[in-house]
Parts: sequence; structure tokens; C-alpha cells
Amino acid sequence: MPAILNFLTHKSDYPEGNEFRNTAYMIGHCGFWLVNFLNCSFLILFEGFAFGRLQKNYLSKLSLIACFTQTLSCLSSIYRYNINEELGVWGIFGTGAGLLAFTPFNITYLYLIFYNNKKFVGYGIAVWLIVGAACFAITLMNWTEKDFTYFRWYTAASTMYHIVAMIIGLMAHKKGDINIDASIISHANMNKVFGVCIVLELSSLMLASQGYPILTYPGTGFTYTVMTVLMIFVGRMDFMQKGANTNSSGAASNETTPLTA
Repeated sequence: MPAILNFLTHKSDYPEGNEFRNTAYMIGHCGFWLVNFLNCSFLILFEGFAFGRLQKNYLSKLSLIACFTQTLSCLSSIYRYNINEELGVWGIFGTGAGLLAFTPFNITYLYLIFYNNKKFVGYGIAVWLIVGAACFAITLMNWTEKDFTYFRWYTAASTMYHIVAMIIGLMAHKKGDINIDASIISHANMNKVFGVCIVLELSSLMLASQGYPILTYPGTGFTYTVMTVLMIFVGRMDFMQKGANTNSSGAASNETTPLTA
């Protein structure tokens, strides 16, 4: 009896419409969906309900929007592979939802890149909005010949951009240009968090580049997890808190509840 799923199915092993190809892609997107479902659950249940920090952390709010929107994109992909319509209307919907998810995702990292001059964040947001809209427009115009090609390029470029942003954040933190209250996490441990996140993002990029759906899509999902974890801390750093929280006398205040509170 043949196996229903070969976990090492490569994207080039079977043609469009083949049931083994569809099954492999569907399972891969199920993993992608699950990762982001867990990301959303963590942010809502722990950061929001248990610790009450989500409401005060702008970057975590953006992370939640990105992860939730990506679950919708994943659901459309699961559905289209389940009904054997890889390149139908649900493929276009999934691409649009994926681009919408990557927009707040990419915006979070702008704050690390422009930590010393937030006015440039607005320009960066405009750039990502334009690039996302252009990618979707070009995809629609060339859907028959190129289908997901431009979106895949966009995803790969975004991941490399995240890595650059985290390296900038790590260097700035090591130099003391950006800081987080020691009651939240120590300086040394925050450096380790940056390092681990960079390694995980690089690993995700490598997994996605192998061409195996079972690795590509859960691997891409882990980039959302990296954002979810990192922005919990970055959103509570001094450069993000300046002007965000003030007490009744007008003095700046900093929320310093530790991660384990």
C-alpha cells in the first residue's frame, strides 16, 4: 500500500494537481497555521490576559495582527490544496493575505533599524506599503505564468531584512544605545536573546530554501515566532517607552514587570 504522505516530497517531485504534491503542501501549511495559532494564543492568553502587557506594548500588538492575518492566509492555502485548486482564486486570496500579514511584521523591525530617529519609521512604513501593493499588483498581472514567484521573493527579502534589523539591534544594545530595564531581563541575557533570534531566523531561511513543503512553511512560521518573542522585549526598551508612558506629573514612567511576573 503506498504512503499517503511522503514527508520529504520536494516541490519539483510532482506536477500541479498531483495528490502527493497537494498533500505535502497542505500538511506544510497546516504546520504554518499551527505555529501562528500558537503565537496568537500566547500573545492573547499570556501577554494579554495573564501578564496584562499586551495592551502597553505597541510592537506586540503589531505582532498579533501579523500572526492572526497569517493564519487566514494559511487557512486559504490548506483549503485550496485540499480541493486540488493550487492556483485558483484561493491562491490569490492567500497571497494578498500573506502580504497583509507581512506588512505589520516588517513594520516591527523598522523600530530597531531607526531606534535613534523614529521619524524615519513613517517613511519605512510607506515603503513597505508600496512594495506590498506593487508585489500584489505584479502577481495579479502575471498570475498565470509566475503564480507565487514574486511573493516568494518578497518573503525571502523580508527575512533577510529581519536579520539585518536584529543585527543592528544587537550592536546597538551591546553599545548601550538602546536598553531595557534590568528588572525585565539582564543586559547579557538580552544580548543572548538577540543572538538566538538571529540564528533561528537564519535557520528558517535555510529551511525555506530547501524546497520541501514540510520544511518551508513551518520554517517560515518560525520567523513569526521570532518576531513574537523579540518584540515582547524590544517593545519595552527605553527608546520605545520615551513619550509613551507618563504619570500624572508628566514624568516619564517605564513599565518594568519582569517576564516571569
